[in-house]
Amino acid sequence: GLYNQAIEELSVLKEVGGLDLTGVDIEQLPSQVEDDVLQLFKTQSSKNHDFPIKFNPMQGDLTSVLPFADGQFDAVLCFLTLCSVAEPQKAINEMKRLVKPNGGTFGYVEHVAIDPDEAQEKFAAKFFEVQQTAFDPLQQLVAHNCHLHRYSERDIMESFGTLKMGKEAVQVERERFFIKDMWPVCMQCRGVIQKT
Repeated sequence: GLYNQAIEELSVLKEVGGLDLTGVDIEQLPSQVEDDVLQLFKTQSSKNHDFPIKFNPMQGDLTSVLPFADGQFDAVLCFLTLCSVAEPQKAINEMKRLVKPNGGTFGYVEHVAIDPDEAQEKFAAKFFEVQQTAFDPLQQLVAHNCHLHRYSERDIMESFGTLKMGKEAVQVERERFFIKDMWPVCMQCRGVIQKT
């Protein structure tokens, strides 16, 4: 349901001729995934059943140069990925390369290291930071290199240039939130950055 509203709105716009999605995963996806994803998106464009949607899954590594031109994509989305890649900065730089200049967008949802200074309950935040740090090596072993204590959002903002004067991009949306029921990946962030 994460994309229902966006797909619904796109499907009725006359100037949008369709949706062409490319999904990159480090592992080869089972062939059934493509059919399942297409069916899911088709049901989300309920106002226009003729709205063309293509999904092109591919195996690839975000820390390498993917076989696409600079600025090829109007939007690049990254969900719970930077916690697990071996070289997150390379992955961010590759995604930035793929986003179209002058209006292209980058959206993200990641779990991140808690910042005790921003939390209302300082003791609880500090205690959670100790947990993130202590359990990080175990989490990496049991969850495919997933790190509990990375500063992914800061790295994204620095790479896209949203933190400096003469910005290369603008932070359109940004939110950090804590989900108690998702321990140990409770500290989450989401945002949208638009290249200028």
